Amino acid sequence: TANEDLPDKKAQYAASGIPLYLVIVLDEKYDIWEIREFHLDAATAAYRLHAVHRSVLDLEQPIRLTLPISDLVTA
Repeated sequence: TANEDLPDKKAQYAASGIPLYLVIVLDEKYDIWEIREFHLDAATAAYRLHAVHRSVLDLEQPIRLTLPISDLVTA
């Protein structure tokens, strides 16, 4: 849930040193509206918003990945 993911899990994952955190935001029909990409700021040990993906998930880390968001959902 949003209450669980933001901010509780983000703080827990940041404290563990996980470098990348993704939040999938659903619309009212439970379709993927956007994916928010956060990167860990080592200096502050907190996540900073890096990008918002609406049609293609395009990651550079931890591996290079380009994936249409529509491929994440089955009809």
